[in-house]
Amino acid sequence: YLIQHATVKSFTVADGLISAQISGVTLHQVSDIYQDLMASDLVKSVQVYTAETEEDKTDGQVNAALTIDLTGDKTSDTGSEEVTAP
Repeated sequence: YLIQHATVKSFTVADGLISAQISGVTLHQVSDIYQDLMASDLVKSVQVYTAETEEDKTDGQVNAALTIDLTGDKTSDTGSEEVTAP
């Protein structure tokens, strides 16, 4: 969902939680991402912690931080991993 709609700057996966920093989206697109994620059987909840306008952008694009809580029904917990985009 995130990759289709946003630039994922970094994400962390641990204990059934995905924390993602995204950019290149409008607030409306953040709302769409939230709704898409909540419609998934794998997702228990989604929280949008921050959404801020990028300083050099005048097109309404924002940076946002999302935490996605997975239900665990169809997931396997294999530890934690952090990835940061170059």
